[in-house]
Amino acid sequence: MNKLFKLSSAGVFSAVLASCGSSEKVSTVEFQLIYGSQPLDCSRAFEMDGREWVLDALQMYVSQIRFADKEASLINQSDKETQAAMLGTRCKGSGRWVVNMKPVSLESETNLSFLLGLPFELNHGNPLLAEEPLNHSDMFWTWQLGHKFIRMDVRSEVSEEKTEHWAFHLGSIGCDSASSMRAPAESCAHANTFEVMINDFKPNAPVYIHVDRLIENAQLTKDNCMGNPDDEACIPLLKNLAAESQGGRIFSQTM
Repeated sequence: MNKLFKLSSAGVFSAVLASCGSSEKVSTVEFQLIYGSQPLDCSRAFEMDGREWVLDALQMYVSQIRFADKEASLINQSDKETQAAMLGTRCKGSGRWVVNMKPVSLESETNLSFLLGLPFELNHGNPLLAEEPLNHSDMFWTWQLGHKFIRMDVRSEVSEEKTEHWAFHLGSIGCDSASSMRAPAESCAHANTFEVMINDFKPNAPVYIHVDRLIENAQLTKDNCMGNPDDEACIPLLKNLAAESQGGRIFSQTM
């Protein structure tokens, strides 16, 4: 099976809270990609705009994970406390679709919420001092702009001689500072972070990432989207993400 799904059959917030086999118990929340009602990974094509597309990369940052009103304490891959988690895969490397955190006890259904992206104070830290998971250069623009919150790269083999590519890279836009090598003092004009809410979250059921709903109404055969809300290519994508604060659609526990 592709590395994207080596963790389990659960998914994006494949919300299975469990104990790991390490000396100190942790809780985990897993994620799973789907397109329509089918699992999606780097080896499976999906159809859109009359063509078949394949993932080259799909990565994202999440932060401020809360169960009801209580924020979870996250743990990075070095077993250190962290304020964010990076999910996803570059298809030529290994994937990560699980969030580790200090033990969380949920006896019944609750509400799960998180920020898709990074808050301002976390987004513009000194990149030379960044620790896992904020030290990945492929998810970073500049100190001024900060990190890419979503990176999605796909390709379509139009013919034996021609391959078309489409990209959706989302981060903060309109960040003012003295240079690209300096952090802004004030919030960016467009933070491009989104609150995600999953009501009646079931601890023992997966949360799916619906890729088809993320890119709904986008035109993959036309321009890329680099997060500017004034660009025509970005309008449907940002609209899809903005709807998440009204209750999970891209992120949900139902197919």
